[in-house]
Amino acid sequence: MLEEGNLPLFVKPIIRYPRRAQVGKTYLMTIYLQTSEDTEWQYEDEEYPIYCMVDASPLFICKPVGEPCVVLHRFGGSYAEAKFLLTAALQEAKGDIQVTLVNGWGVAIRVFKLDTHIEYDIQKSNQLVQTPEITTLYEQINALNNLDFYNIITSNTQALETLAKVITDSQGRFSLCFVVCNYSILRQQTLRRLELELGNDYQIHKVTLKSNAISLYSTIHASIGNSQPSALMILGLEFVEELDDILRMINHIRDEFRKSYPFPILFWVNDELLRKLGRFAPDFTSWAATPIRFEMTTEELQDFLKTKTNSLFAKILGINGVPEGEHPHTTLGQVWDYNSYEFRTSIKELQHRGIELEPELDASVKFIAGLDYYASNRIDLAIEYFQESLQFWSSPHPPVPPSTFVLRQGILLFYLGLSYYRLAERIHVEHQERWQEAKSYLQQCLDVFETARRPDLMAQIIGLLCDVLQHLKLWDELQQLALKSQNLHHDYDSNFQIACDSGFLAQVAVAKENWVIANKQARVALLRLYEASERKDSHPNS
Repeated sequence: MLEEGNLPLFVKPIIRYPRRAQVGKTYLMTIYLQTSEDTEWQYEDEEYPIYCMVDASPLFICKPVGEPCVVLHRFGGSYAEAKFLLTAALQEAKGDIQVTLVNGWGVAIRVFKLDTHIEYDIQKSNQLVQTPEITTLYEQINALNNLDFYNIITSNTQALETLAKVITDSQGRFSLCFVVCNYSILRQQTLRRLELELGNDYQIHKVTLKSNAISLYSTIHASIGNSQPSALMILGLEFVEELDDILRMINHIRDEFRKSYPFPILFWVNDELLRKLGRFAPDFTSWAATPIRFEMTTEELQDFLKTKTNSLFAKILGINGVPEGEHPHTTLGQVWDYNSYEFRTSIKELQHRGIELEPELDASVKFIAGLDYYASNRIDLAIEYFQESLQFWSSPHPPVPPSTFVLRQGILLFYLGLSYYRLAERIHVEHQERWQEAKSYLQQCLDVFETARRPDLMAQIIGLLCDVLQHLKLWDELQQLALKSQNLHHDYDSNFQIACDSGFLAQVAVAKENWVIANKQARVALLRLYEASERKDSHPNS
């Protein structure tokens, strides 16, 4: 019987395992941790790993498939599942499987037991009922027969053994190794597994380069001094701004590495960086053996995309205001802290494996693609992907949870309005079509957020819509909207945005030749700008 207990963040374990098993057969056991969306995140990092330990003896021989770790994410969900292969004993028996959840410091969070029963032939048992758990179990066992899955798991296991051997066999002498891993979450998992594999006998020193690094050799020297670790790992090279120059310098002074560092140096790289190394540092890379490669399974890639896209949507929807002195849409733009390379690579890998994304994930991925094109100023392509994504979020869906799809629809409408706004700025003011498109999408977005009762999001975009109405010279509409905007921004105590609202009202008064009101509103705008500069508030609602 599963006991949930008091897990962190109100985590609910969802475990699939063979409640009734046949003698000698092998089964798949999976452990997934579901978190409550209403629970406040209690940790400093955005990710929290929980390790799963299974004691199935003497009923089963238990072997983990990959790292038995589930990583919880701050914005909901978790990375993949912990998987174990359970091979039943050769005689009938009854008993328990004990599962222990452990945090990153090795402290047990919860221990619970699962009832199970091993029989000679479960197909002939009168008590056998094809429950959803058993049916799902058989489906997952069949999925395990997929050669691609086995190949990746086997390849990663062998790669880890090779990586450990490179370190242990190269003590006291220089050696060079490139470790190819396209995903930060997989790299973190692999590093944890490597530390367990090597134990405490080997000291691994990690050097993570900053984006403004200008010399790898100097960075290493500043980090390790005269010490001689068992191995040195170089991380973050792909994020260096002047990457090409650093690689050329590495190639130029390659002999200094061999003279100064009598221990193995391992570079963690992605495929793109590996190609650049071959191009800009060919002599240096020629010293390395065949790169060691780690990959994600298809299921892990899909879970990665789901978690990252859900996290990005959550960040956008969780923003409660705009910094003083900034345009109302700039904060939304600041949520582009996802790694677009990892997104693109994961999508390409799934396509290469012939995997078709489920509709919701496909719509989320198209939104990310639109953001990528928008950020690179390819607005027409961004609009195309935003519209394709919007088609999914606008179609009827079951209300679970009620507002998720509606809010994502609002996000897509906002970015479409913002894209047409940018296009309109590029053309002559007399051409009104782009401004009309921007007005239409932003008005729909405002209506959606109002229906969803998200005044914080309304406060962010309403000023942009006012700006569009000003360009269209729709003075009556602008007056009504600016007054509504003023009320919203008063609620969030945003001096800068209130100043903008007063500025819009002054423009309306000028257009209507009402000079007294124009003068009054202009003075209010100047006063609010002064107050905003004096207070230096970071957020309107602070």
